[in-house]
Amino acid sequence: MHNIRPCLVLLSGVITLCTANAASAAGPALAQTTATDPANLIRNSCFVDPSVAKGSRYANVPPGSTAISDWTVGGQGGAQVIGTYWAPSPGCAWSLFLGNATNMAGTVSQTVSTTPGSTYSLRWYMGASSNQKVQAMKVVWDGMVAAKQAVQCPGTLPCWAPDQVYVTATSTSSVVEFADVQNLNGGAALGTVSLTAAPVVNGFAAWGLSGVYGAAERRVLLKLPSHAVVDVSGTPVCALQAARADQVQNGSGLQLAWAISPTTQYVHEDARARQTAAAAVVKYLGQLLTTSRNLYVAALQAERAPVPKTGHLTSWWGVMVQARSTAGASMKFGIAMTNGETTMTWASVPGITSTTQSVAASALANLLFYAQTVAAT
Repeated sequence: MHNIRPCLVLLSGVITLCTANAASAAGPALAQTTATDPANLIRNSCFVDPSVAKGSRYANVPPGSTAISDWTVGGQGGAQVIGTYWAPSPGCAWSLFLGNATNMAGTVSQTVSTTPGSTYSLRWYMGASSNQKVQAMKVVWDGMVAAKQAVQCPGTLPCWAPDQVYVTATSTSSVVEFADVQNLNGGAALGTVSLTAAPVVNGFAAWGLSGVYGAAERRVLLKLPSHAVVDVSGTPVCALQAARADQVQNGSGLQLAWAISPTTQYVHEDARARQTAAAAVVKYLGQLLTTSRNLYVAALQAERAPVPKTGHLTSWWGVMVQARSTAGASMKFGIAMTNGETTMTWASVPGITSTTQSVAASALANLLFYAQTVAAT
């Protein structure tokens, strides 16, 4: 048995435990936002431009302009405030094109006040200004690409597609930026931006733990480790720290996440020792997965909430590890059990090109070795 001890660590990635049915390894869909979500930290989330007359179709905003309150406009193309030219994104009377009519891409950015170490949900709507080609946009958090989105309207314009990403603050102020990447037909459209901090349960940032499953979900979070060190024969391998918990499948399950950091001892081991240690971590994750599933089923029964008869609880259970590499890439390692069969997958791990299951320990070993942040122990 591998020991677990309390610790404090720096965040370098997450372990995601998915406890709801998923159609693919990407994981299950999140439940919808509830009315109890925290306040939006983004100012002027609908891109209102006081200089644009009411009823105007659109207005060009050049790079460097501060006409859009609380936002800084950049890129070669600047932006276009959309008035009556397009139906706005949900919940807003205005929206924005990231670029201009001469096919030069633009950006908008804003600095927000944040709490170091806290997790936030960043949400937005992206629209496409063409139904002929795919348009794309990237989302940047404190200089690092946090998400990319591509949209093509299937028919009549406009069309709006929601998306979100979880981000972690490292200082008392953070910069969020949206940038067009296609230079196409006036740029991607952007609207209804929000940044919300989550309420915390036992160290887990937890959005929308409501409905018939909410009480059971809280029981699970209170019994899971919020901080831990995994060691092998007394030598620390990696540290875990609670990150977040999300409802999935309309609240019938949870998606749990821990931050993961390699220890300094692990990074300085030779390659053979690192792989042996990584194999032990894979085993530990499997044990944690089983424990969390059992806790969830027991909590549902204790709260007299209905236990799903089909879907995730009986046919699919998964673990995914994510960490940003020293080169800035997002690395992934996942374990999924489908109808009793277990498979492991990985992506963007330096030095690993094979997809055979025998390489799994090497993939996790390299993920830990190349993780951007090394925990102090």
